Amino acid sequence: MGCSPVYADCISRTTLYESWRLYRWHARLYARTKEETATSYTESNSLRLPFYTGCIIIVRPTQTQKGNHMKTFNIYKHPTQGFEAVKVGFSWPAFFFGIIWMLVKKLWGLAGLWFAMYVGLSLIEAVTDQSQESGAQALVYLILAAGYFALWLVPAFKGNKWREENLSKRGYELLSSAQAETPDAAVAERAKMA
Repeated sequence: MGCSPVYADCISRTTLYESWRLYRWHARLYARTKEETATSYTESNSLRLPFYTGCIIIVRPTQTQKGNHMKTFNIYKHPTQGFEAVKVGFSWPAFFFGIIWMLVKKLWGLAGLWFAMYVGLSLIEAVTDQSQESGAQALVYLILAAGYFALWLVPAFKGNKWREENLSKRGYELLSSAQAETPDAAVAERAKMA
């Protein structure tokens, strides 16, 4: 019984000749070794994974340039305080640091609200801990877990929007958007244009 390989090529499509050549090479290799473990395939820097069915899958990883991750920033300008760049989308610092991030970014009201909600959830948890074990207690713990999870996750998704609204309230004016690796690079790019 012959081996029918499946190729998943993430970089470029292979020509028919290359596919035929690789098929023949794998068929000979599989017939010789008949091994069940994954081994490295050195000719194309791919991974050869033989399966129990006799099929071989080759996956070539995509190659990205390290340090070339362009992000979109909205650039704001204040008449006296200068420029501020706010990344569009998910906020990793807000994800990891939550209330501390809000305080650093001068989101005082939201930081206070988040602190009050944490205190409220902690009080509910303390009361629930002292109550009798029941199905209702399990439901309350499930709701508490969802509440803590939301308090942790919402700033990551909404944090940059909150920051943009806060800058607008503090007198900053939206100038433009810029593609850059860091906020400082986005501000420098905008400063060159002005």
